[in-house]
Amino acid sequence: MKKYVAERVFSLFLMAIAASAYWQTLALPQSRTGLVTGPAFFPRWLSILLFFCSAVPLVKSVLRPSKDAETPIVSSYWVLGKLALFFVLVAAALLLIPYSGWFLAQFLLVVALELILENRSWPRALIISGASVCVIYLIFEMGLNIRLPRGLFE
Repeated sequence: MKKYVAERVFSLFLMAIAASAYWQTLALPQSRTGLVTGPAFFPRWLSILLFFCSAVPLVKSVLRPSKDAETPIVSSYWVLGKLALFFVLVAAALLLIPYSGWFLAQFLLVVALELILENRSWPRALIISGASVCVIYLIFEMGLNIRLPRGLFE
């Protein structure tokens, strides 16, 4: 696949996600005061921003294609394999969350990513995984008071 085709397809994909997100914000309740603020304010503007930020590369690739636009997007099958493995690991973590809870699934996902895709040592992978789980815990549980899924441990 050529680079310009990949850029255009990905831009259209992100624009479709943004349009879908905007459509879903229409179902959110409106503010009681009648102003534009309310539960839909942030997601609505974020979807508009995503739409326009995705449209810029699309328009740019059509109007002014770069010199390397004809080059292949992927240099080898190993890159595609790593990308596919990444998505398989993320899917496995998502399937694991209802049973193990978010913390263990996130920890195992980051360990697998660090060991397999980043070729890190076991101690470093465990430290990075533990740190990532702690940071996310502090942000969501302590800072935002949002309880993350506990799985069977609830």
